[in-house]
Amino acid sequence: MKFINLMVNEGSTLDNVTVIKAQATMQNLTKPYRDFTREMFLRGFSASFHEKFLYIIPIDKAPLNTKIYEIREELRQYFYKDPRDVGVENINLTADDYWYPLGVRSIRHALRYSIERKVANDPKLFLRKLQIYSKEFEIAYETCGVLTGVSLEKVIRVKIEGETNIALVPTLRFDCFAGNYERVKDPTLRSRIIPRFTSRLGPAEYIRRMEELMKRILPIEAYISNKMLYFSGWKYLVRIEKEFISLDRWL
Repeated sequence: MKFINLMVNEGSTLDNVTVIKAQATMQNLTKPYRDFTREMFLRGFSASFHEKFLYIIPIDKAPLNTKIYEIREELRQYFYKDPRDVGVENINLTADDYWYPLGVRSIRHALRYSIERKVANDPKLFLRKLQIYSKEFEIAYETCGVLTGVSLEKVIRVKIEGETNIALVPTLRFDCFAGNYERVKDPTLRSRIIPRFTSRLGPAEYIRRMEELMKRILPIEAYISNKMLYFSGWKYLVRIEKEFISLDRWL
């Protein structure tokens, strides 16, 4: 038996997800797109534009009806012209039509919304987008050092026992940060420091560091509208038979 780095969702599948849909375009926003989506995120929503429509998906644990009423009443303040045909629909976020423009985006938003609150209670971790880093330097130099982190940015669809589900592919990362945990941008400095450390690590050291971080991160519980995502493990067992991996087909 072998295992691969794969966090399969043990919660709800993402069919029949309740979303708020309105006829609106990005060009009609009263503020820059990034500012709009950031404000939506801080209020517990994932917002995306797709084919002349705006889709808003609640990503916090508040009652769904409350979130829908809240945003429908206040949506017009973000547009020069009031959005038209504001309503509620149920969609399958893992369907081909919605997966990349809505599914992946809302999953990442929901995960980040949940992990931000979890990391805030752990003084030894910090978050950069969907990369969670330990604050303990692996090796330090005069002005910077190497930190270990886990990236949860890779989201995929999987089919297990005939049912479409989602999974995360956790990836161990080593990056260069200053003492205030700001990422070092100098490419020359980064290219000297990071390989100097990682070149000495064997497979066992990679696994040990991944296990230490995942113990602090898991379990993860995140909400997408009327659905709950749940991740409790990161090692997915597979069987290798005749040089083929026996794993349900990835979509």
